Amino acid sequence: MQNIERVFATNCAGHQVLATLLLPLLKNSVTPSNDVRIVVTSSSFHCWCQKLDLDLLFSSSRVKWPALYDGVWRYGRSKLGNILFAKELSRRLQEDQDLASQQIYVNSFFPGNIVTDQ
Repeated sequence: MQNIERVFATNCAGHQVLATLLLPLLKNSVTPSNDVRIVVTSSSFHCWCQKLDLDLLFSSSRVKWPALYDGVWRYGRSKLGNILFAKELSRRLQEDQDLASQQIYVNSFFPGNIVTDQ
């Protein structure tokens, strides 16, 4: 995806593109009896990345050491990006003059440590 670092492109940018492309369909789906939601999954690992340095999104080399820390940091950065995307999309939709946009609920959540059979 346009030379964006792989983890961020997979976990964040791709979802942003999909949500943006689906917005016209979502707006058309708004009715008084049908609420529309965009739910973005994040992670508590977003805490590992305290700021989103956009210059590093094009770096394929390690930014942090050791390699394990770099991987966790990249994952956390992508999840921070998801949270920021949800907040910004929500803000823009609420400020939009189109009343349908104002009826789209956007939220980010952390599912927690859920035990599953997987």
